Amino acid sequence: MSLYAEPDIAGKQRALVDQQLTAMWEGHPPAHFASLGELLQWLYDVLGDPSCLTLLDAACATAYYADIIQHYVGDWIEYYGIDFNPGMVAMVQRPYPWLHVVQGDVCNMDMFSDRTFDIVLSGATIMHIEDWHSAVRELTRVSHRWLILHRTWILTDTETPTRVEMRDAYGHLVPYITFNEQELMTLVRECGFELQRIVPSGETSPSWGNFTYLFERNETRRD
Repeated sequence: MSLYAEPDIAGKQRALVDQQLTAMWEGHPPAHFASLGELLQWLYDVLGDPSCLTLLDAACATAYYADIIQHYVGDWIEYYGIDFNPGMVAMVQRPYPWLHVVQGDVCNMDMFSDRTFDIVLSGATIMHIEDWHSAVRELTRVSHRWLILHRTWILTDTETPTRVEMRDAYGHLVPYITFNEQELMTLVRECGFELQRIVPSGETSPSWGNFTYLFERNETRRD
């Protein structure tokens, strides 16, 4: 069973997230919150005070990214979410009853048509999906223009291929994927998107770094 289907995960993750959100509201955000806020603010400035854009938070957990987005860029993003864990989706209804969140698999989002959302956000998601190639293809398929891969672990050694390890998370074994950057960039490019910006996201080690990537659909690409 996937980590994200385990019934006890939602409460454990939400307890941690509530602490991080409180720190953000008190002016001491975790580095990965601040990195996303920086990127969204940059995008807002580039677009020049845009009207409301739709955003899909893929593998949204308990939709805490809605709070992060609201904190940094206000109301110019209309939030949607999808998550594999029914407990996560049910928990969204308590703090966020007005949000559009559905249960589903990021690797197979047939409920959404091509290019449904202006922005698709993947926050520390593909690093936990062994079939990450399918996940990336679906994320890019449902994005109309922008793709954000937030909190992506990248190998420092550029010659080492993408690595999958099983590690403990909330008392369950789950895949942790550290990417060869070129492998990941090549796949996203094959899906029709070009890299526009990279923001460090904290959480580093001697063997890997943590980055947030912003991609834009390349309309000039020939399929």
